[in-house]
Amino acid sequence: MEVPIRVVARVKPCLPEEESERCLQVAPTASQVILGFDDNFFDFDAVFGEDVTQKELYNTSLSDMVANFFQGKNI
Repeated sequence: MEVPIRVVARVKPCLPEEESERCLQVAPTASQVILGFDDNFFDFDAVFGEDVTQKELYNTSLSDMVANFFQGKNI
C-alpha cells in the first residue's frame, strides 16, 4: 500500500535586519507560497505563516503521524 507524501511549508519570522528584503508572500487558504514579484507560485499540502506556533504546527501536521508511529503503523 502506497501512502502519499505530504509537503508542508512554514515561513520563518524575519529577523529585524531582514524585513526590508522580504520577497515572498504566504497564501495559507490556497496552500501556496508566492516568491518574488513575478508571481511564481509553489503549491503545498499546507502552508503556515510566521505567526503559527510550534504547537499549532505539530497539532495540525504531525500529531496523527507520530501517534501512528508509536502504535507500530507504517507512516
